[in-house]
Amino acid sequence: MTESFFAYINHTYLFDLIPLDSFLHFLVGAIISIIGLKYNYRLRFIFGFLLTIGILKELNDYHFAYKTHYFSYVSDILASLIYIPLIVIIRKTKNYLALKEKHALNKLKY
Repeated sequence: MTESFFAYINHTYLFDLIPLDSFLHFLVGAIISIIGLKYNYRLRFIFGFLLTIGILKELNDYHFAYKTHYFSYVSDILASLIYIPLIVIIRKTKNYLALKEKHALNKLKY
């Protein structure tokens, strides 16, 4: 029963494009990241936490649940972590645009 459940998740695609397994890893990683940010944890800590949990989870899958190609394990870990770089890119872009706007406003004053 358990093996068929994991096999179903590993072989199901959303919209025939996105693997369900990777989407679920992304979703859980995003939820943990959002909760961590809500409680003011640093992005590095959240990243390390997600990396540790991801590696342990994939080791568990490999030994006890569902054996597959190593690329699947690596992609699952990366899917769990991808939310953190997205947050960093968004924050850096917002800061850059705010600084650019401030600089433009200062030019208009003179």
